[in-house]
Amino acid sequence: MRATLIDLAYGCFAWIAFVLCVGPLMLLLPLDFNTAQVLGMLVGIPVAMATLAAGLGVVVLSIIEWREWPLMTMLAAMASLLLIFIAEEKWELGGGDAVLISYVGVTAILVFFCVRWYW
Repeated sequence: MRATLIDLAYGCFAWIAFVLCVGPLMLLLPLDFNTAQVLGMLVGIPVAMATLAAGLGVVVLSIIEWREWPLMTMLAAMASLLLIFIAEEKWELGGGDAVLISYVGVTAILVFFCVRWYW
């Protein structure tokens, strides 16, 4: 049963890593305004809801499986990314480079540990 919860936690982290990788690539598509709105409604909202559920699952499963240190490392990295986004948007602290560097760093951490687990 324990391995199943750990697999589920890594699966949730893998989904979040996938969304973090695909998000910037979607901005490169040459879409007009109406197509982008339709794509956002049909794909973006369900993906956002699934990512929110995965994020909540990650927090709960990482706390349950606290002895698995990569889970706690990935959770801390995601929490730091969230704090950097809040600091940039709400408090206007830091520059745009801090957000980009942390985004790439957290994505690399998530991808590395998920590949390490499933490899």
